[in-house]
Amino acid sequence: MVGQTGPIVDQLLTWERGFLRGITVFAVALLVVYFVARFVVVRRVVRWLAKEGVEPSVVSMARLAGQIGSAVLAFGVSTSVAGFGSITTALSAVSGAVAIGLGLAANDLIGNLLAGLYIINEDLFEVGDWIEWEDQRGRVERIDLRVTRLRTFDNEQVAVPNATLANTTVTNPMAFGRLRISVQFDVGPGDIDRTIEIIQEEASAFPEIMAEPAPSVRITELGDTYVGLKARVWMSHPLGRTSTGSGRRTSGTC
Repeated sequence: MVGQTGPIVDQLLTWERGFLRGITVFAVALLVVYFVARFVVVRRVVRWLAKEGVEPSVVSMARLAGQIGSAVLAFGVSTSVAGFGSITTALSAVSGAVAIGLGLAANDLIGNLLAGLYIINEDLFEVGDWIEWEDQRGRVERIDLRVTRLRTFDNEQVAVPNATLANTTVTNPMAFGRLRISVQFDVGPGDIDRTIEIIQEEASAFPEIMAEPAPSVRITELGDTYVGLKARVWMSHPLGRTSTGSGRRTSGTC
């Protein structure tokens, strides 16, 4: 019995040395691959995207995808180099089950992420646009991975899930780079000419209002004691914009 102890101890020592060597190789490979992938490759790609003027939300998505991809790549390479193939197989089965469970639990989150990609790809609106949805209005401040942040006329910030905006009717009055503003006036029958003159004078005083199409005033209603007038003006650069952004149409006035 005593004579058999030596070989067993030697096997244990050999296994221990091999395991410690594998752990060391795994840790070193993990750190090196992750550092190179994230802080060299991903960082350069993100900087290049930002330099090319890509939407900040797309850059943010690329950064997040790069971080996740770097971790997955580092884990896969390090386990392969360290010779932990059997362990990797077992972990893959467990991680697959965990991924399915997380996917079911995070159904809404995934839906919002996909909706965010849809909004960006279809160019439905961009930062700075005033949009209308479900009887609400607001200026787009930021398009994040999960929500779109807007500022209302009451100076309140609203975080709307991207799935809500992707699955409802969204009106973008600024999509063509020109914004038409309509204002209704009720005046006395004897004040029509003077009111039209005042409206046109005030409209011409603002450089943001376009001369062509020219401001117009139309009679929309005739009451017993009043006349309804509707003034319409066009703004070429709403909110101080000087360009319409990539992919935007610049015509379409009516």
